[in-house]
Amino acid sequence: MKPLWIPLALAALGACDSSSETPAIDASPAIDAAAIDAPPPIDAAPPVDAAVAARITATVRYTGTAQGALVLAAFRSMPPMGPPAGFAQAATPTFPATLAIENLAAGPAYVLALLDVAPASPQSPGPEDRVVWSSPLTLAVGETTSVTLELTDP
Repeated sequence: MKPLWIPLALAALGACDSSSETPAIDASPAIDAAAIDAPPPIDAAPPVDAAVAARITATVRYTGTAQGALVLAAFRSMPPMGPPAGFAQAATPTFPATLAIENLAAGPAYVLALLDVAPASPQSPGPEDRVVWSSPLTLAVGETTSVTLELTDP
């Protein structure tokens, strides 16, 4: 009794005609029209016209020994609802560290400074991370708002 795979393999080999030409490959990339017209991802902050933008500079102080990436994020409400309006980060900060968040819309803002200690969790701070929030800020068109934040060990 012959296994069934032998006739199937022979049939597949017969279907491969070595005398036929290789079809030409269309080098033009396929364009997905739906992707072009798709709205921006939900976690993207809405674009702000740079001519009417506000800016935040934050000096972050920390005297502890923990190490990690420093993330600075601006939110429109407290508690935060949705993605940040803008953010900045430093992979290996030296304290005091000064970071700037550019192209923000005018209005209320709350700034979060997060020292993301291993394991990395920049979107959801863990108990190992150092976190501090600013008091409420009011951003004005064409102006830079400065804030100083102090990270502390738990």
